[in-house]
Amino acid sequence: MKETINVDDREITVVGTAHISEESRKEVRQTIEDVRPELVAVELDKSRFDSLREDSGWRDLEISEAIRDGKGNLLLLNLILSIYQRQLGLEEGMKPGSELMAGVDKAEELGIDYALIDQDINKTLNRAISSLSLLDKLKLIASMILPSDDEEVDIEALKDGDMLGTIIEELEEEFPELKKVFLDERNRYMAEELLEREFESAVVVVGAAHVEGLLEELKKEKRVVLSFSVV
Repeated sequence: MKETINVDDREITVVGTAHISEESRKEVRQTIEDVRPELVAVELDKSRFDSLREDSGWRDLEISEAIRDGKGNLLLLNLILSIYQRQLGLEEGMKPGSELMAGVDKAEELGIDYALIDQDINKTLNRAISSLSLLDKLKLIASMILPSDDEEVDIEALKDGDMLGTIIEELEEEFPELKKVFLDERNRYMAEELLEREFESAVVVVGAAHVEGLLEELKKEKRVVLSFSVV
């Protein structure tokens, strides 16, 4: 899905992606090719960008080194996502985040400026962790690692959505604070980061779970006209 919004004469096309979908990667590249924006903005911070670009980095990184360098939370997130991915039997080649990097790669290919507009992942994870009680933290770890006998995950539905967003949706009822930190706060942050930049047209690449909230944040600006197309 992609939607276009005009904010004070600036055209912004938001592309919602699925973290494990080859079709999403193709749509991101095709949208940038068609729109030829002045700016491509992606739902990444520098730490996640570096870990995706240096694909072998986390496999070779010692845990003690990660903690010493302040990257322990990012290592934990990668571990949780990889465990969740293996639990669902998803193919390893569909690495979460590759569809975001497709936006960066296409921007570089066309000589278009790109921006990493997401909040620092360590700040996000620190806020998420601090919002939970000790009991909630233990329950969260268990829910991520231990298989559930009560519920079956719809694999096909997951392939059409945002993996991290899907995880948060599954946990929202029991851990409502996580949605505020992982989705609401980051949507607000990304909208502010984007609108601080100079451009007349931009393509913004985010996980599907962020599209609605990000558009709401952008619509708070004056003189907004919204149009959309579902692909």
